[in-house]
Amino acid sequence: MSSGAIFTAMNSLGLYFEWLSFGFCLSATAGGMLMLFRRKQTEMTEGFAYFQFFFILISVFGFYGLWSGQLLSVLGSLESLNSIARIIYILGSPFFVLALGMLLLWTCRLTKSSQLTVLVSSLGLFVAQLVLSNLLGAKGLWDVTKQGALMGIWAIGLSLFFLNYTKTSFLPAKEQRYFMSLLVVICLLYSTALSPLSQWDRYQLVFNILYFALHSALVVVYVQFAPSQSEGDNNSFDALVQKYGISKRELEVIEGIYAGQTNQEIANSLFITLQTVKDHTSRIYQKTFVKNRGQLVALVREARG
Repeated sequence: MSSGAIFTAMNSLGLYFEWLSFGFCLSATAGGMLMLFRRKQTEMTEGFAYFQFFFILISVFGFYGLWSGQLLSVLGSLESLNSIARIIYILGSPFFVLALGMLLLWTCRLTKSSQLTVLVSSLGLFVAQLVLSNLLGAKGLWDVTKQGALMGIWAIGLSLFFLNYTKTSFLPAKEQRYFMSLLVVICLLYSTALSPLSQWDRYQLVFNILYFALHSALVVVYVQFAPSQSEGDNNSFDALVQKYGISKRELEVIEGIYAGQTNQEIANSLFITLQTVKDHTSRIYQKTFVKNRGQLVALVREARG
């Protein structure tokens, strides 16, 4: 077989693999969409709509911003096609930015954090990454790619910080570790755009496959194992504790308040200081969105039926 025939066969095999990969990404997205919409929104945990929007937008960017350029490259290496691919990538970037915003808002709802706090923190990190990218001095489309990678890293990093800091039990312990690990791996995937790996010929194709696979895995883990809203509305005190992320010590303080004990009596029974009891009580009020003991007692009484 001549070298020309071998080269043609290799090109055909490469083209077949690219279309096979595109089919895999389509299948992963379709599977994720089915997982997202097979359960009613009212049955899922608070803020579920933000997670739905996140996956939809991140998938739209994947096909419009990533795969469009990849498929155009199959047609040839003409400079005009490369220019079109660059323009499409830039036009698709807003979908990526909006997806990151939905992820942050979803995290905000899960952790009961102030949306203003999240958005102000995001703005500060965004300014910081702009300064960093300018210091690195990239040019052209690479600037856009680098901006996208940095934005993805800081947005997911901020989400991880809030989820860890508040100890939110939005999944059972084992599955929550899987979910958090997937977010970390996605961060690492984005970081490869800033590394020499991005110069590899097959980098974009491999990146696309992992991009869709990891985001779809996020959906599977969350939707499959997240406690449903109906479980949180079954007048169970245990469901209330899980819904608001009440810690073991906070639960003991709630029991004392429900029993009618004063702060000093609670401190004596738990062998902690009076100030510690006051601190726990303040956090309990913030988590459960009540303003005083009477409202907290009413909430617990309603949960216990």
